[in-house]
Amino acid sequence: MRKRIITLALAMAVIMSTLVVVPVGADYTSGDWGYKVSNGKAAINRYYGSATKVTIPSEIGGYPVTWLSYWYENGYRGIFYGKSTTSVTIPDSVTEIGDYAFYGCTSLTSVSIPNSVTLIGSRAFFGCTSLTSVSIPDSVTEIGYEAFFNCNKLTSIDVDPANTSYKSIEGILYTKDGATLMVCPVGTKLTSVTIPDSVTTIDDHAFYKCTSLTSVSIPDSVTTIVDYTFYNCTSLTSVTIPDSVTTIGYEAFYNCTSLTSVTIPDSVTTISYDAFYNTALYNNSSNWQDNILYIGKHLIAAKTDISGAYSIKPGTLTIAGIAFRYCTSLTSVTIPDSVTTIGESAFDGCSKLTRVTIGNSVTRIGSSAFEGCSKLTSVTIPDSVTTIGSDAFYKCTSLTSVTIPNSVTTIGGSAFSSCYSLTSVTIPNSVTSIDDYAFSSCTSLTSVTIPESVTTIGSSAFNKCTSLTTVYYTGTQDQWNAISIGSYNDPLTNASKVYNYIPPTHNYTTVVTEPTCTEGGYTTYTCSDCGDTYNADYTSALGHNYSATVTAPTCTTGGYTTHICSRCRDTYTSNELPALGHNFGEWRVLIPVTCESAGMEMRGCTRCDEIETRNVPALGHNYVATVTAPTCTTGGYTTYVCSHCGDSYTSDELPALGHDFENGVCKTCGAINYGDANNDGVVNSKDIILIRKYIANYDEESETSSVEVSFCADANANGEITSKDVTLLRRYLAAYDETTGTSTVALGPQS
Repeated sequence: MRKRIITLALAMAVIMSTLVVVPVGADYTSGDWGYKVSNGKAAINRYYGSATKVTIPSEIGGYPVTWLSYWYENGYRGIFYGKSTTSVTIPDSVTEIGDYAFYGCTSLTSVSIPNSVTLIGSRAFFGCTSLTSVSIPDSVTEIGYEAFFNCNKLTSIDVDPANTSYKSIEGILYTKDGATLMVCPVGTKLTSVTIPDSVTTIDDHAFYKCTSLTSVSIPDSVTTIVDYTFYNCTSLTSVTIPDSVTTIGYEAFYNCTSLTSVTIPDSVTTISYDAFYNTALYNNSSNWQDNILYIGKHLIAAKTDISGAYSIKPGTLTIAGIAFRYCTSLTSVTIPDSVTTIGESAFDGCSKLTRVTIGNSVTRIGSSAFEGCSKLTSVTIPDSVTTIGSDAFYKCTSLTSVTIPNSVTTIGGSAFSSCYSLTSVTIPNSVTSIDDYAFSSCTSLTSVTIPESVTTIGSSAFNKCTSLTTVYYTGTQDQWNAISIGSYNDPLTNASKVYNYIPPTHNYTTVVTEPTCTEGGYTTYTCSDCGDTYNADYTSALGHNYSATVTAPTCTTGGYTTHICSRCRDTYTSNELPALGHNFGEWRVLIPVTCESAGMEMRGCTRCDEIETRNVPALGHNYVATVTAPTCTTGGYTTYVCSHCGDSYTSDELPALGHDFENGVCKTCGAINYGDANNDGVVNSKDIILIRKYIANYDEESETSSVEVSFCADANANGEITSKDVTLLRRYLAAYDETTGTSTVALGPQS
């Protein structure tokens, strides 16, 4: 035995010494390639080289390469993940491009697919963000889910016309029969697409991130706009949904930020969550009325600050998914008879919701519709409802009773899970199966009535129903034993059974609660024998009957419309308008302003009696200066005159310049210095003496004198020098004032 162990140990040592350490994601390596082997055929799943242009080998390790696969390390990785490979040629030995084969190969710009390939797997080229075009040969018969998803630069997908499974129209991929539009490449340059009438199905993500698309025409052959169909089509401006469509999927038009116009027909019965979130229509506050957004007759969303009792307006057809989600101040809601579908999570997290009235036309209560409505105490489901979705009333922890009508055929998984206050429940005989976790953790549930129509009870349907003691079963024990009961239902299987149970006939009396403006009406049925009670015969709230009174805006107060309900006197205001503001006329003078005193002006409003005044400060003098220059005989000065009032004064006086005589003539003003006989620039007694000498020595015959005098000796300027000039000079000098330098007797021409 010991020898055998040693031999085995040696054998293992030899084997271990020959093992090659293979990198993560490949079973084997050969050169630059990692690969896997199955049934004598190889699948290339990783490239370790660094070449940018690569041809995949047709054989490796002695095995033919027939398909392309992926490797995995913290997520899916395509063959060329993380590499700079731009071009790949696939050999014609390959028949399948498997799932994720080129996943995340962001440098790949082109790939050559041979005619041998029959399958392109799911997400085969997912995230090949540099791939610009793809040609699909005629051999391909199957293209998997999201095979070309998130290929941001892919402008067209071309299909060989001989292909019997697929075709391409304007670069868009369709099934050959034209019934399914599979994908419009993200990088398409198309701005408008008309979907052919042959199309009945548009795959999810079909137009995902087609940011150039501005318009699309949907034919009436299409019945469903599936999840994410037009997600992030940021240039799409309007869309008309045909009457054939009944369902609009999750985030179908999410982030279509230019989408301002949407027409949803009455045929639509289901609108999933965030179908129109972050569209231009959604973001335009003017499209919201009283915190509610409608598109046509479909209630799309409510603001989370909506509070109190709320009645959905009559005529509403659908309540979209998550429409009232987390409206934590909503206390009651009335759903009118016109509504047919309550969308998934429509009232999820409405933690103060105590009462809900469901209209008689609702056929489906969506999954998680009332999840987490922890204050909801009771609910009556109308007999129009056929489906209660999964988690519909999950964690309605205050729910003590629920009436499920005979119309219901499906109770979804976890529909009433964790309803800790629910004490009893009766399953109607229309139900054939109770799904997994349907009533799990209903810790106060003491009894349950199950009809003989039920054939299947899912796993954990009544798990942790720790108070369950009695099961009332309308069938026989053999029928009970024939029911397929899933695991983890010990509270149900261990409870006492009452077989062939006949539900009691109650003797109900009725009390009618009339509807009000905000609360629906209903009838309370109370059994006079056992005290059992329930509410039914719900009627919609009447709605307010408002009359409007318009208060027009004035100059100082805003305008508004007051709405008063004639039934309950509830009131609110709307259509608020800003104050008009005064419309003042021109300013008029009340007290004139002067240079030295302030004035006042006034003006009046043309709409009201408002008058306003303003003080006008004194103008202050605006003096304009005129300079009078000094002359030989007169002084100079500056005259200041106010341009407003004419006030004036002089200043800056300057003395007369005085004559500057030369040869008897002033060089400045040209005046003649009469009497200055000796031409010395001064008139004095010397001039008199000189003139007398001139006269004494004057010769009449020659008309000359031996004594020379200046022509200024002609003091009286009469053209001759005589004793008269002497006399005038004597008078001049006698009247001469030394202080002023002037004489009262004038020389020169005499008047």
